[in-house]
Amino acid sequence: MLPARAIVPLYGPRGEVLVGFRPGSGPFMALVVVCGLIVGTAAGFRLRSIALRPLASSTPGGRDQELDRQAPASLPERPEATPITRLPLSTSPLLGPSGPDSRRSLRSFSPSSGLDRFADVAAAVTPAVVTVISRRRLEGDDNGLFQRFFGGEHPSVQGHGSGFILQENGTILTNSHVVEDAEELVVRLSDGQEYNATVVGRDSHTDIALIHVQAASLPVVQLGDSDDVRVGEWVLAIGSPFRASLGSTVTTGIISGKGRDDVNVTDYEDFLQTDAAVNPGNSGGPLVNLRGQVIGINTAIATQNGSSQGVSFAIPINLARDIATRLLHDGHVTRAWLGVDVEAVPTEAARAAGMPHPAGVRVGSVYAGSPAARAGLLAGDIIVALDGQPLEKVSSFRNRIALFRPGQRVELLLLREGATQSLHAVLAELTEEMREELGRRPRPRPTP
Repeated sequence: MLPARAIVPLYGPRGEVLVGFRPGSGPFMALVVVCGLIVGTAAGFRLRSIALRPLASSTPGGRDQELDRQAPASLPERPEATPITRLPLSTSPLLGPSGPDSRRSLRSFSPSSGLDRFADVAAAVTPAVVTVISRRRLEGDDNGLFQRFFGGEHPSVQGHGSGFILQENGTILTNSHVVEDAEELVVRLSDGQEYNATVVGRDSHTDIALIHVQAASLPVVQLGDSDDVRVGEWVLAIGSPFRASLGSTVTTGIISGKGRDDVNVTDYEDFLQTDAAVNPGNSGGPLVNLRGQVIGINTAIATQNGSSQGVSFAIPINLARDIATRLLHDGHVTRAWLGVDVEAVPTEAARAAGMPHPAGVRVGSVYAGSPAARAGLLAGDIIVALDGQPLEKVSSFRNRIALFRPGQRVELLLLREGATQSLHAVLAELTEEMREELGRRPRPRPTP
């Protein structure tokens, strides 16, 4: 790691780095920077804090001097909008330790009742929560201005997030944005031990990543069932807010909402909402219920000042577990595609179809040559169930289609002109090329 030295970059109007200043470089260099600031201000340039990823604290150079990061991700601009900031092999081991006789497993954890329950949960889970420290080159200095003006090493920026251990052999779950573009990763355990880490795989579309350290007999978390989470139940958020030195910080709150799908920080959303204090640096840390089970990954906050204001979002652990399993086996995530544009069912259309209330999704259009077209889907069809599971809204339909494997055959139960029909479709693969093409269309997210 580099020694702790602050570097303040001067950015141009398009975000490019023009020059950087390291305190201690001498009066002459300070004068150069001051002059640069004056000229830059006149030219419309601006100073801004170094940034990594939403909810991952960062600072140039040093290890334990991470700064609060202002993240670029936010809701679409509109009057009085509050920005949303995203927070920096067998299947069975993902559910706990590698063997039934492990003494470090949290499976047998049974919290006491009453006020001591929070302390019991924190004591049981915290040993399996880690700080993920990343270092990467300072973006925007490819033209070598830093070396030309000041010499020395290429400037780097260091940030950190959080994570938690899934397997005793060192498999760790965190957010994708915590490890994105990192040239060096270090995992710090709750007892202070540090290990170099490598990325097993990451999925930017859900903001989930798996990393690995060479270790043995590590404490692991117990995963819960996020489908069973109830609004109003108590939860704990554990992580490293603001600074890596604040690792194992525990905050409490309740589940404020479920199924939040309009946060606009990932492509596939079904967030849990909590009022537990979550801040930059908590990215990738666990959201835990009072049974000591991880039910979510802390990922984003709604904030007007860059820190917690009582509205934060966590990826449900059921989604994370599925993505993590695919990353562990394949190193990447392959998604299925049906080939339709869908929308919420309007009240009038629900009444016309004889439905007691709007449910499911209405097909807006069908892509020519797509699995949907080959199955016989038509614009105006109302899909009420997918593979026997009822549909309530557009986001659940999109997320469930994406989690199927390409080539799988699915059943679609639909209403057409007041009659119930059942169609079957063989799903295709949603490639990155297709995603880019679909992204050029005027819609907020990839279609299923």
